[in-house]
Amino acid sequence: MTKHPESGSLQKRLISGSKDGLLKVWDLDLQTCLGTSGEQSMGKVNDFVLIGELGILVAASTDNALRIFSVEQSEEGAVALKFVSKLIKESGARVLQITFERKAKVLLVLNSDSTLELFKVNIDNPEAILKKLVRAEKKLIGAKRSHTEMEEEVEVV
Repeated sequence: MTKHPESGSLQKRLISGSKDGLLKVWDLDLQTCLGTSGEQSMGKVNDFVLIGELGILVAASTDNALRIFSVEQSEEGAVALKFVSKLIKESGARVLQITFERKAKVLLVLNSDSTLELFKVNIDNPEAILKKLVRAEKKLIGAKRSHTEMEEEVEVV
């Protein structure tokens, strides 16, 4: 349920994930799709969780990555999901379930290899999680780059 920004009336919305790696926002009153979102390399959506306090949706896909989407509502009341960042999990196993524990402020990810990954989420500072995820992604890209550069140096020697 969301509130229309201008009229304040309640709107019934549903978000669905699919095998083709897409997330869709549905208007239940009108029974129509309001928009489709995804990320280019996203595999089948196994599960997702909406963290309303931060206005984000975290989706888990078969490629062992967590993708962060911002949930944006226009002045007309339309809801859109916009891709923000991708986080590679430590476990290489498929995600079975993802949930957000509000009291503990923790994102819980249950994997098919029976591991449980925990991510602390600072809901008091909405930008903190996005900045942290972007830093993690940059570190991962930097590590891959430096590893590739090291391989090239070894080949030259």
